[in-house]
Amino acid sequence: MALKPTRITAYGSDDVRHFMAVTAEAGIVVTYDASDSSSGNLDDPLSVAIIPTGAVGTPIGVLTCNVVNKDLTQTHLNAHKDEVQVNGKVSIMKRGQLQTDQYTGSPTPGDAAYFAALGQLTTSAAGDATYRVGTFVSNPDADGYVVVDVDPQLN
Repeated sequence: MALKPTRITAYGSDDVRHFMAVTAEAGIVVTYDASDSSSGNLDDPLSVAIIPTGAVGTPIGVLTCNVVNKDLTQTHLNAHKDEVQVNGKVSIMKRGQLQTDQYTGSPTPGDAAYFAALGQLTTSAAGDATYRVGTFVSNPDADGYVVVDVDPQLN
């Protein structure tokens, strides 16, 4: 589990325009595909979100669904786990507050949240991790989750 169900979403900040072609766990930062030549329409198949391979790229926000690759003739997607099949539309939080375990380091309240390789959040702006995507609001809880205010518009 990468996200706890406690979430506060700002009005109009859930983005459902993008497809995702790889498996991914909820709670990571996803970025725009550099080769994206889409028009930004809701039905444009060229509008793709990707997992950053490094801390480079422009973040869209935090992935709020699990992207899985299942044989749908043998099983079904689990709606209670917010599962989406690979190459399907994904839900991305652009602004709001959530609890995630997808971070590295030891964040404390007030620390800036940057994204690192594989979309994990980090407190360090070292190296390529220079794009701020939010602010840590809490210390890790007993389960290892932190509360993060998400707002990639901080840059």
